Amino acid sequence: TGFSFYHPGIDIATGLGMPIHPITKGEVIEASFNIWGLGNLVTVVHENGFKSTYAHMGKIMVQEGDEISETTRLGEVGITGRTTGPHLHLEVRKNGVAQNPTRYLRATLASK
Repeated sequence: TGFSFYHPGIDIATGLGMPIHPITKGEVIEASFNIWGLGNLVTVVHENGFKSTYAHMGKIMVQEGDEISETTRLGEVGITGRTTGPHLHLEVRKNGVAQNPTRYLRATLASK
């Protein structure tokens, strides 16, 4: 599922148990279960007012307060919350406003 007003992130279909890494370094500010459909999730705060959220995780491998880098394994792809199959739901916000994550994924991939 792509980014829209009603879906403030993107869904990336992949295999159950695949590793999840953050788009860039930051600090984990939430590692919990979301009762509103996102299931197990991790939220990371980054520089310049950015936050990223990774949802529907099968396993969480970080804790609130952890300083993380691009190589940190946040957890694994799962099927928790409201989902029809294994995928990662990724949200990016800047100063609280939802952004299309594909823009930042492209920038991250281009820098590697």
